[in-house]
Amino acid sequence: MKALVVEDSAVMRKLIERALIAAGATTVLTADNGRRALELFAAEKPDLITMDVFIPEVNGLACIREMRSADPNARIIVVSTVRDPEIVRLALAEGAKGFLDKPFTPEQLQEAIAKALA
Repeated sequence: MKALVVEDSAVMRKLIERALIAAGATTVLTADNGRRALELFAAEKPDLITMDVFIPEVNGLACIREMRSADPNARIIVVSTVRDPEIVRLALAEGAKGFLDKPFTPEQLQEAIAKALA
């Protein structure tokens, strides 16, 4: 499995990357902003994407929209501190396969990954 972690916090990127590797990812790509995420998505065609909502350059909701437009089967899990139900609703309406609140346990992330890939 090839995964893409879109997260502006270096510490959180590393934490998610480790959890993805533990879940079986063979390649983990990372982006700290939405523009880079879209570039990597187009070039690398990852099997799974974890996406923060509030990231620089292109926000997470716009990234989800563009990724799902390019590939309706894109599997995206939103991983964010956002607790606003409207943001959660919008992310899911744009095609996210799940929404995981930060902070989370490795088990919670692995469960979200399994659901997204099912």
